[in-house]
Amino acid sequence: MMGFWKFGIALVAVGLGGCQTPGVADYTPSRDTLSYLQQLDGTRVSVGSFGNTPASLADATDTGLFSACSLKVDGGPAWTGPSDYIRGAMIEELTVGGLYAAQDAPVIDGAIETLSFTRDPVFGGAWDIAVVLTGAGGAQFRHENTYKFDVGALGGPTVCRRAIDAFQPAIVEFWESAARSPQFRAFLKSQ
Repeated sequence: MMGFWKFGIALVAVGLGGCQTPGVADYTPSRDTLSYLQQLDGTRVSVGSFGNTPASLADATDTGLFSACSLKVDGGPAWTGPSDYIRGAMIEELTVGGLYAAQDAPVIDGAIETLSFTRDPVFGGAWDIAVVLTGAGGAQFRHENTYKFDVGALGGPTVCRRAIDAFQPAIVEFWESAARSPQFRAFLKSQ
């Protein structure tokens, strides 16, 4: 009987440990994106503001299933929201690719059109992301991507945790797929 209680207490401790507020992982630039950006040798751009974020984006929730799942980084770097994370990711990719200039370069601004998490009981979860970039001369580039991932059979905090865990790779895949686009590279080169 004592072994049953020890197992029960351990199970509760493990279960409660999973209830911590999840945080988004620090961004890590992609080698694939780098290989595409290096083709633009000599191009230098700066990144301005990213805005037009939907009001519900502040906590980027899966409103159909788990409304308390908010994107934030607890105990990590200052989290200023998904739009700053996406902007920062672009800056990191451009920096690693040798294309970023903090000043004295044409400025590219961004507007997030879509950032939503959806969950389907059969097909798993997905982050849908769409961004419009506007260059100094008014030229625009619009890119969208859907990143699919497994959310598991459980609901609640498990879905939340997996959605948060999938946010960073979703942004990596977003910038990778943008960099593969000849239109994106032409947009950068025209600045």
